[in-house]
Amino acid sequence: MKIPGRLQLTFQVVLICLLVWVASSCSIPGASRLQPEAFVGRIWDSQAEKFIEKDQFIQKLLRADFVLLGETHDNPEHHAIELEVLQALLRKEKSPSLVLEMLDLEDQPEIDRFLQTKSTDAAVFNQQTGFAKKGWDWPLYRPLIKTALDHRLQIVAGNLSHKQLMAVIKNGISDAPQAVRQRLAQSQNLKPDQQLQLMQDIRDSHCGKLPEKMVSGMTHSQIARDVMLAEKTAKAGMPVLLIAGSGHVRRDRGVPFYLSQIVPDARIVSVGMLGVDSNTKPTDLAKQKSLFDYLWYTDSVEREDPCIGFKLRQ
Repeated sequence: MKIPGRLQLTFQVVLICLLVWVASSCSIPGASRLQPEAFVGRIWDSQAEKFIEKDQFIQKLLRADFVLLGETHDNPEHHAIELEVLQALLRKEKSPSLVLEMLDLEDQPEIDRFLQTKSTDAAVFNQQTGFAKKGWDWPLYRPLIKTALDHRLQIVAGNLSHKQLMAVIKNGISDAPQAVRQRLAQSQNLKPDQQLQLMQDIRDSHCGKLPEKMVSGMTHSQIARDVMLAEKTAKAGMPVLLIAGSGHVRRDRGVPFYLSQIVPDARIVSVGMLGVDSNTKPTDLAKQKSLFDYLWYTDSVEREDPCIGFKLRQ
């Protein structure tokens, strides 16, 4: 339906919409856009169904055994939040293990050798682990790594190697590392409808251009990565701070899904950091309502539409 003129959303209307989330998928009549300033910098508590203050949020994290932060990798605000959370844990005399999606299993021996030297030189850490060479934006991650090194924290590589991922994409879970296969054999796996939705999300994230023969393989690789991240997180010394892409920390099918089966009595907190702007639709926000324990809204990063001129090597 097309509404004449420009519809201005007030903060009160947006807040009411959010509070109705749990009952239904909220839509504001005639509204296709919202005012990002009503959300940016605010934290939504999914269980309490309300916004909470940052101090309250930090206190909840301090009581957790596992804090899982889901980022958009190129958003500087998300990296600032991660550093803020780590510093808050350290101020309370917590010494969390830091598990990173950005480091591969094959990097762990080099990480351990570096930590044994007790060096705090982040540049050398980057060089020896090949952090930036993997395509990660080192300047964004450096403050977090530097803080971890300064406080002699355990740093754990959580991701499969490129070789392991390619094997899973090509041959399925049967070629995943033994730890992944064993965990899937012992744990409840995703339900068929969850796997189908994951497959559709993978199609959408590749602009509908991904050959269908690859969709299944990439679905298997996503599951394998989530399982391995959960395994590494569970085995790290508590408390644990996991840094990963937001899709990995979804409660319905990501790391929390498997982690809660590995350590069923643990206190697990999943935080999704979500960028919003004037193009964000209320329905986009509604979809996030049950995926995380907390949603921390930030400004989004301006980028070109990835589907414009999208070309996939066949």
